[in-house]
Amino acid sequence: MALIGGMIKKANRAKMLIVLAFDNDQGGRKYIQEFQRRFPKAHFELDLPPVQGRDWNDQLNK
Repeated sequence: MALIGGMIKKANRAKMLIVLAFDNDQGGRKYIQEFQRRFPKAHFELDLPPVQGRDWNDQLNK
């Protein structure tokens, strides 16, 4: 998380978009909550598979 924190600081200074792309399930939501808790001042865009309970690998293999 320390490495990710440094990247988030650099991205925020450079006004870069930070996209969290996790699975659309309980585990993915847990990761999102953890990022939001650890980095409350950062703005994250979310990119989740459109179907609840799916992961990106499922979507791409359709």
